[in-house]
Amino acid sequence: KIISIYFVCLICIYSDTKAIWEMERTDETQFRYACSLSRSTTQTHHFEAIEIFEQLIRDDSSFRRGCLFNAAQTYYSLGKFDRARTFCEELYREEPDNNQVKQMHLAITFKHNAEKERQDKHNQDVNNNIAWGVGLTVVALGVGLLFSAGGRKG
Repeated sequence: KIISIYFVCLICIYSDTKAIWEMERTDETQFRYACSLSRSTTQTHHFEAIEIFEQLIRDDSSFRRGCLFNAAQTYYSLGKFDRARTFCEELYREEPDNNQVKQMHLAITFKHNAEKERQDKHNQDVNNNIAWGVGLTVVALGVGLLFSAGGRKG
């Protein structure tokens, strides 16, 4: 029951924020709306938030720092570590002494490297399976040719 009340409250927050955003499209309302969307449990909302953050970054908004940070966090939560890293590194170049940015960069880099290692292992396993499959096929063809040639002589 508490969970359903929580989701009803979130829906109200999103719809209220969206209504304000649609009436008054300032950088601030766009940023706040995108932040609300980024906290959603729905991927569609996350991608919509990222779109707004990226637009504000391109427009060189006064909310650039917050957009870079939130875009990195949202991409991270989606498991898109390459994109998260891109935004985090841009922010890191602008604020190299910011501990919050350093910690986020370390977390993203760790996840990115772990994902890359997992993908590399998967690719290696696939390549090994292909090699075994090709090898067995060649052996089977050789045996088949051997038996078929031996059958014709006899």
